[in-house]
Amino acid sequence: MRAVDVDDLLARAVEGPAPPGLTVLERQAWDHLADGDLGEGGLRVEPLGRHLQLRFDNPAARGALSLRMMLQLATVSLTSFPPRMGLLLRGGAPGSFCAGGDLRAVRARLGAPSGGAAMHTIMVGALQRILARDAPVVALVEGPALGGGAELCTWADEVLMGDGAQIGFPQLRLGLSPGWGGGVRLIRRVGAGEAARLLRRGGPISADHAYRIGLADEIVALPEAEARAESALDRLSALPSGALPTLRRLIDTADPQVEAQLFLERWGGPAHLAALDAVPQGRRS
Repeated sequence: MRAVDVDDLLARAVEGPAPPGLTVLERQAWDHLADGDLGEGGLRVEPLGRHLQLRFDNPAARGALSLRMMLQLATVSLTSFPPRMGLLLRGGAPGSFCAGGDLRAVRARLGAPSGGAAMHTIMVGALQRILARDAPVVALVEGPALGGGAELCTWADEVLMGDGAQIGFPQLRLGLSPGWGGGVRLIRRVGAGEAARLLRRGGPISADHAYRIGLADEIVALPEAEARAESALDRLSALPSGALPTLRRLIDTADPQVEAQLFLERWGGPAHLAALDAVPQGRRS
């Protein structure tokens, strides 16, 4: 699918009923969020080599997601893309990323528990579908990744941060807890103790700090950021078929029985045999 087709799809995404492919709960959540002012901003889908970049374009709110952008993310998650085409999560402008949910647009709409449940259902469902693809997801953090924006990073296979970027989880200070699935994923990524410290303190940490604790995988200079992100997507896309979904499931479950099951499912399979055929005959490891 060409980028212009995706742009047209996003433009029409919130004009009609919920798109096909959503669960019953997601359709109810869609109808709840779509009923009224959707706020400003929008997602942009642009090519990046043989991959796509999903840009959070809401400059007045530092890339924060309005209700419109949340529904557009759900639409992207339902869109068919070519196999192994990676997705880069990125801010809409240089030096930006995502500051979570746009409070200007959601404060009045999401004050009730039903509003919070609808936002959680749409966001988590969309991110789960994106990660169900056999294709890499990389986050390129060139500016502040705060709240829900920091949670988005925990869904990525790899996180690249600009040398001046920051990431923070202020949810507890706002009287909340992580709501886009990022709390548990943060614990898996950095461990319970470090995750608790990040959530208790709430303030942003530097890219260097994030790299030291395992929250970021690489620190990049901003002039090289896009090229490094594309290189990461290329490298991850080159893994054998099924490798990324297998790794994600292993991390998500952290269960020895699941680990054994995954190993046996892939043993002797097409990807395993193809990888063995590519190893020179005299090589033993």
